[in-house]
Amino acid sequence: MDIRQILKTLQRWWWLILAGTVAAALISFLATRATPKPYLSQTTLRVGTIGNGAEVTQNDIGTSQTLADVYAAFALREPVLASTLTDLNLTDWSWELLRDRVSTRVPPNSSLIEVAVVDTDPKRAQVFADTIAR
Repeated sequence: MDIRQILKTLQRWWWLILAGTVAAALISFLATRATPKPYLSQTTLRVGTIGNGAEVTQNDIGTSQTLADVYAAFALREPVLASTLTDLNLTDWSWELLRDRVSTRVPPNSSLIEVAVVDTDPKRAQVFADTIAR
């Protein structure tokens, strides 16, 4: 196939190529606009009594860090998430569905717990994060 045949074919079918490109762009645009935007709400908790004016030992710091790891893992378990849904009167939700939207993180060498919730409703994400923390 020589270059003239390719150019002749492109010249003959240019409108189809253009229409396909425009259709794909339009469908992509509409699909993107129809997809709900995710919102992230995050809250941070401090574990332990460090900073209350008393003398702090290395043992106190280590205990607080260990407790933060344990509490962060516990926040993703059924008792906490199910009670969150009960507190919010969300009987049509399952705790597994909520767990898929929740994440926890303990920054290295700290006694802080970060609880984050992703949802399509910003207010609901905030309420979930606050209730889980409580």
